[in-house]
Amino acid sequence: MLIDPDRILVECYRRNERDNWELMKTMGEVAGAAAEDSLLLNSVGLEIGLPQVYEDVVFPDKNEGL
Repeated sequence: MLIDPDRILVECYRRNERDNWELMKTMGEVAGAAAEDSLLLNSVGLEIGLPQVYEDVVFPDKNEGL
């Protein structure tokens, strides 16, 4: 699992029914993920909302560095 620190994006590799790895992306808006956006981790029985994953994260300003 990869969690992007600069925008709301989580990438997770999972095995499919053919035992091949698939990339699953969960994305949201930088201003804040919708309450229904969530990340499901079947292997550990966890479903967590993206707002919780990114709680207390301060994103860089888009205009910074221009």
